[in-house]
Amino acid sequence: MGDPGENAGSREMPQAGQISDFEEETGAAEASSSGQQTSANPATRFAHYATISESWKNAIETFTFRKLSISEDELTDVANIMTGRRRSYLVHLTFECKNNRDYKSLKDETEGFFRAVEFLIGLLKSWQDDGVQNQLKLKLKFRTRRHKTLRPGQLGFRRPLPVLSNLHKLCVQGDNSRCILLAEFAALQPNLQHLNLVFTDWYRYSLTLRDVYRVAFAETLARIQLQRQPTARLTIDMCHARETTEFRSRQIVITPERLYDPCSAAIRSCSLNLTSLRVNAFLDSTIFWPHEKEPNARSPFWPHLRTLEIMFSGLSPSGERYFQDISDRFYGRRMRGVISDGRQIPIPELLDPFMASFAKAVRSMPSIDQFRLMSSFPWDGAANAFCVSYCAPGIRTVKCMHTYPCLARDRTVEELRQYRGYIGRCFDRKLESDEELLFRRLTYDVFTGWSPSEEVAWSLRCAGQEKYGGRLIETFRSQWERKKTVEYFDPEDLLEDGRPAKRAKKC
Repeated sequence: MGDPGENAGSREMPQAGQISDFEEETGAAEASSSGQQTSANPATRFAHYATISESWKNAIETFTFRKLSISEDELTDVANIMTGRRRSYLVHLTFECKNNRDYKSLKDETEGFFRAVEFLIGLLKSWQDDGVQNQLKLKLKFRTRRHKTLRPGQLGFRRPLPVLSNLHKLCVQGDNSRCILLAEFAALQPNLQHLNLVFTDWYRYSLTLRDVYRVAFAETLARIQLQRQPTARLTIDMCHARETTEFRSRQIVITPERLYDPCSAAIRSCSLNLTSLRVNAFLDSTIFWPHEKEPNARSPFWPHLRTLEIMFSGLSPSGERYFQDISDRFYGRRMRGVISDGRQIPIPELLDPFMASFAKAVRSMPSIDQFRLMSSFPWDGAANAFCVSYCAPGIRTVKCMHTYPCLARDRTVEELRQYRGYIGRCFDRKLESDEELLFRRLTYDVFTGWSPSEEVAWSLRCAGQEKYGGRLIETFRSQWERKKTVEYFDPEDLLEDGRPAKRAKKC
């Protein structure tokens, strides 16, 4: 960590002698400007100089120690430097446990990680016991050998981690096993408002191991204390390493005997009292609505949820695909190394039940302000190629980017091979006018001319109707057919169940 002044940037901290000279010059200048005679005895001016020095010190330390980023080798320095009022200045602490190649085995590396985390949490607890109660944001990052891991039962801290009552936000970034352990630590924190979990669902893990991880993670989510916080936010990012490889090989992440994904169901149960939920993972429909075989299942209700963002993989946890290939002659060819898999067309038998569960969930979110349901196709550089979004009045629609070659039907294979550009935009630079911003907006941004079923469309049109009312603007964008269709639904045009009695306008 080094000298504390280094964290404030590239500025050089003045030495003690320089500070003394500066204070003497400042004091002399102030005395001469006010017409006062300076005393020959330096001791009589000491209090005045000390006041200047203390003000300067507080100003610098407030900025320097507000946000710190440290590693495991700097924990002792932190304990020695962070004393007195400096501890109360700390608001955001980032701790990174790097992959130390000095460890001979993964077990030794894991034990070193446990010792470092235990020391850090114990240090924060000692500060809390001394009266430091400022709200703290803690970010834990750790690097490991991604292709190696231990089962959840093989890992554990030597003693239970203490409770931090001032922990406001916790972000954990690493591999599956350690992230699950630190999620258990999060479940013990009474005042935790925001939990962010980022880890890689590594495709080289065996099916049995991946299933064990998902079950362990689901059990941990059931104990998260965020359920008690009406203003809580939960973010889960289970990064899909080598998703293209998984998509082509059709790997699965849960064992075949499971009727539904326990991780998706646990996220739904944990989210019922949240205000914001963001998830990126392999998911099935139980993230929105319980499976009929799910024990103690009941209709969910999200009274406080205002922001919902779901990024689901093109593969379900059971290995079924939500999208199929383009049935054209150039499917399977690599066009200048751009497309590695061409499955882009929704499969109704799988996607429709998923969308139906999502639509029912939206009807149970009376406070919803915006949602985005997205799926990224496993291409090199593709993102958000399937997107259904809703925005309340006053909230602008987030652009769903498309980065794939122009695959128009009137182009030949030779023309496609010569095409070098990318479409990195939607059809409109400005997705809505200032006038449209005053109304509720529902947008379907898809690759093909796919459209939801009537029942799904009815339910999604009701998003925000009870809270905001007014006109609904429904927009379809098809990148394949290069079409944009806009329809308007006024309140009197919608029946109580969301079915349109008539269509006000179409362009």
